[in-house]
Amino acid sequence: MELIVGHNTEAVSSAQWRAAERSWGELMERRDVDLPAINLPQDDLIPVAAEQLARKYRRRLQHLVLIGDPAPAAAASLTASMLGLGVPRNGRRGKGKGAEAMTLSIFTLHDVSHGAMPPLGETLFCAIGGARVSDSTLSALTIVDSRIRRELGDDRVRDHLILICDSERGPLREYADSNQLPSLTLDPGIPVDLAPLSALGLFPLACVGGTPADILEGALAADAEMMEARIQENPAARIAIAMCTSPAGSPEILGFAGRFDWTNWWRLSGHRKAAFAALPLPNSEHLVPDNGLPGIDAVESLRGKNASDIAARDLPPNVLGIRAQNHSPREAGRIIQTLVTARSLADVMGTQTWA
Repeated sequence: MELIVGHNTEAVSSAQWRAAERSWGELMERRDVDLPAINLPQDDLIPVAAEQLARKYRRRLQHLVLIGDPAPAAAASLTASMLGLGVPRNGRRGKGKGAEAMTLSIFTLHDVSHGAMPPLGETLFCAIGGARVSDSTLSALTIVDSRIRRELGDDRVRDHLILICDSERGPLREYADSNQLPSLTLDPGIPVDLAPLSALGLFPLACVGGTPADILEGALAADAEMMEARIQENPAARIAIAMCTSPAGSPEILGFAGRFDWTNWWRLSGHRKAAFAALPLPNSEHLVPDNGLPGIDAVESLRGKNASDIAARDLPPNVLGIRAQNHSPREAGRIIQTLVTARSLADVMGTQTWA
């Protein structure tokens, strides 16, 4: 994995690097207290539970449909999409390990309202979200629940509907408990955009034929390497500084108040040995003012370039590029863990004094 940031971190002063190092020390102290997202790969129970439950559904069903707001839906499907899994194959099963891999789709209220869904008897619907979810997601969940009861019977709802939701509160938790539906839980202290390595991302991955343990192996390797690296060589620190620095590339450090929107990845160039993806960071000047989403023009100029030839000078300020040498689960885990750590570090850095 190679990280390329459209931002000159060499321009950061030595004093600011020292401040970044202090922030890293604070992050390490707080990771077990109030910044638990970077510890997700260390939880041995999550991948086991995700795989066991997914195996149960894969034996009987062919399709997985995620129902949720854009941020959790993108985080939930991230690992599968990075590995090219969940794509229909021969019109039926998904591309994945073994004959039981499911296809993967993300449905909105519009999709379920207009009947554009696979056969109910062959489909598992998975409603996802944290403590807060939109009214449209709740409406979509209610519509799906009603259709399953009407067409398959009340006793079949548990076979075709599961929720991944906050372990303590929120409308999805209340819905799961009141209707006695199966559910997987999310740590209430982890924002959904930092949860691709939780049940939110690992259960869908297992359903489409991926192996959660392989993803977490790469994540643990990245975590260990960042723990040992000098701050100037720490990829998470490089990304966090770019997040907290003005788009013009000046060394001024700003507060960070954004989140990763995994829906804004563009795979620009790829072949069997390398691929390149670009993500405008939350403070990039390429954000579209009216909705806060990165503009496609930020990376459009990179199309057609060979993945191995793209350099930092080709990227606009504060656009993050990742060059992956392969599409292995381990590589995907390394990338996700590095980005989650960078986002957590940026949260800490935003509270520091950089003078």
